[in-house]
Amino acid sequence: SYKSLDEYKKANADKISATPKVPAAEPQKVTESKETPTDDGESTGYCANTNTKKFHRMECSSVKKMNPENMYKTTAPYAGILNLLANLKARGCKLGVISNKFDSAVKGLCDKYFKGLIDVAVGETSGVKRKPAPDTVYKVLQQLGADKKQAVYIGDSEVDYQTALNAGLPCISVTWGFRNKDFLKAIGAKNFADTPQQIADMVELL
Repeated sequence: SYKSLDEYKKANADKISATPKVPAAEPQKVTESKETPTDDGESTGYCANTNTKKFHRMECSSVKKMNPENMYKTTAPYAGILNLLANLKARGCKLGVISNKFDSAVKGLCDKYFKGLIDVAVGETSGVKRKPAPDTVYKVLQQLGADKKQAVYIGDSEVDYQTALNAGLPCISVTWGFRNKDFLKAIGAKNFADTPQQIADMVELL
């Protein structure tokens, strides 16, 4: 394993260059868009699994106006995710979503797909550093009134893994999202879930 994400990148530059990525958006002025923005390190269908945590900037000159119907066309929960969230809620877990997507989009998607299941959803917010900085993690923990000693971070990319390390949280890396298991192993990830049910089985053990 590697001690840091930078160490992995230096040692595996050829592999990384061959891995499909979602390019980071360049800073620009935006007044209106009908598209949900993408961000480096996250897949378009992020809300289903990559940002669901237990216990838990394309920079713009104005708030982006979104067309909700268009935003929802390419986003849907992965199979088994709704049952997983319901299971965790029934067990008394506090659930939060953290994303580098626009805050309004994150909240809108959670309200549509996970209404009553997610306690706090936080996206890109002015003045708060985005992942892999731990700031949004701390913000969600504070809003939940949760102790990070009882928190588990769940994600599907090297950005998520590094965020968990920076926040001092154990991380469960899911294998059906943005990065595959071999890639996640190479950057040092150790706890893997191949199905949503495995997440339910693992959260109490970490």
